[in-house]
Amino acid sequence: MLRERSARKRAVNLFVDTELLDEARRLRINISETLERRLRTIVRAEQERRWLEDNRDAIASINAFIDRHGLVASRLRYRPDIRSCLGPLVHGDRSAGVPRGHDGRDAHESTREH
Repeated sequence: MLRERSARKRAVNLFVDTELLDEARRLRINISETLERRLRTIVRAEQERRWLEDNRDAIASINAFIDRHGLVASRLRYRPDIRSCLGPLVHGDRSAGVPRGHDGRDAHESTREH
């Protein structure tokens, strides 16, 4: 794998459009750094493309499994049915959601008597 690090450098010969090279130098663009950065991006993209191609069957298989059976984690999470939570509110019971004391009365009423 390629990493951003202090790598050993090698001199290479390149053929570049003369006008483009002159303009880059006039603009003080570091050609070696620019080429290296862009080449690293291209290499990573090609590695990703090849990895996806090499693993296409496995990816399709796991996606088909998930389509058939769902995600295991989704069955492990507690997700209450929103209708059962909002039922009393929907039906106009304004006391829904008010904490109750051990005797079933509004918790605030229970504590006021003591």
